[in-house]
Amino acid sequence: MSEPTKKKKTHIELYGARDTNHVKTGPLLGMTILDFTQNQAGPQAASLMCDYGARVIKVEPPGLGDPIRAVRNSRGFSAQLFTFNRGKLSIQIDLKTKEGLEIIYDLVKHCDAVLENFKVGIMDKLGIGYEKLKSINPNIIYCSASGFGLTGEWSKRGSYDSIGQAFSGAATSQGGGPSYKPIRVGTGNTCDTMSGIMAALSLLAALLQRERTGVAQRVDSSQLGAFMTLTNLTISQYLESGKQLDDGIMSGHHWNSYLDDYLSKDRKWFAIGSSTDQQWRRICKALGRLDMSEKFLSHRTRMKNQDLIQNELSNEFAKYTRDELIEMMVDVDVPIAPHNSYDDLLNEQHVWDNNLVVDSFGKRHVAPSANFSETKSQVQGPPPEVGEDTKTILADVLGYDNSKINHLLEKKVVTHNDPTVIKGNVEGGISKL
Repeated sequence: MSEPTKKKKTHIELYGARDTNHVKTGPLLGMTILDFTQNQAGPQAASLMCDYGARVIKVEPPGLGDPIRAVRNSRGFSAQLFTFNRGKLSIQIDLKTKEGLEIIYDLVKHCDAVLENFKVGIMDKLGIGYEKLKSINPNIIYCSASGFGLTGEWSKRGSYDSIGQAFSGAATSQGGGPSYKPIRVGTGNTCDTMSGIMAALSLLAALLQRERTGVAQRVDSSQLGAFMTLTNLTISQYLESGKQLDDGIMSGHHWNSYLDDYLSKDRKWFAIGSSTDQQWRRICKALGRLDMSEKFLSHRTRMKNQDLIQNELSNEFAKYTRDELIEMMVDVDVPIAPHNSYDDLLNEQHVWDNNLVVDSFGKRHVAPSANFSETKSQVQGPPPEVGEDTKTILADVLGYDNSKINHLLEKKVVTHNDPTVIKGNVEGGISKL
């Protein structure tokens, strides 16, 4: 027997519905970002701005829109779209048309910043580069979340998370050194994530500078620069010594055996952290091993005896369950935590006490990480259907009348889509340029 055909779902069924009674809040309330970004790093930067209250207008090309919309599971759900585009507005424009460009030129007059993440030269080729948009709105902040920066041999090349981790040396370091197989940090596309965070931070710095001095500018926040910032500690060690660790031990496990991961009696993993002589003594006291405290009294002595200390600690920790060890170390003020699965994490009451996961718009979201006492950050809405807000933006932001909007729709300069209607498969995107 053939498997039953799965019923396609509408955008709202997949991602949740907007709440017409929702009141936007956040420290960036009143700012508008024109978002040309696609895939992950750039959209994440814009999403962070949105969480903090900015109005983000996502500009998408004809057809599919942002190519990330095609990255879906068997149920039709795109975790990338859900995570990095929540709360945004979407307008779908054919930027290869004169009238499409005129819409952008009108929109930029109403915006505080532009965010894009295309290869160098594409925005200029389209007619929406920095100099052009600056001539229309001299106060615009123009942030390029590039792969390799705006200058140099690699500037015109594309990049993804795996490429950034490779070029930056991070995967080599994580793998244990140049003689070993590189290992990428896999959770959530770490390089893309860091790139998005740094782009948002850089954009905020430029906006603050403009508020203070009236000076607008272009910002280049590259993926390469972001990941070199993330790995700055190990790069700085190389710059000082001229040597890169090359012993096959994953990066992060060289420092000391009492900032490490261990197994308990009940075969559960935990992490323990100790960076001071006082904390080391507390660990030894809690374990009833003051002899270790006296034998390895100084940090220098402990660093010279890493393997011995690790073996001793492994043997001691194996005498207790993980819950017992956590209680013991908390009692003596030594940082310790269980290695949680996501199921474990979401069953931790502490996560809910700090509002780090929220139920919003019919779905469960990871909340903005920062809480503000006066200007609350929040999930501002579900991700938009491609072109869901085209008519609203043209009418309410730009003041176009119905006749002009219908003309643009008929000529396919713009597209409007209803999130309650199941769409057929579409392809395309500006990324083909």
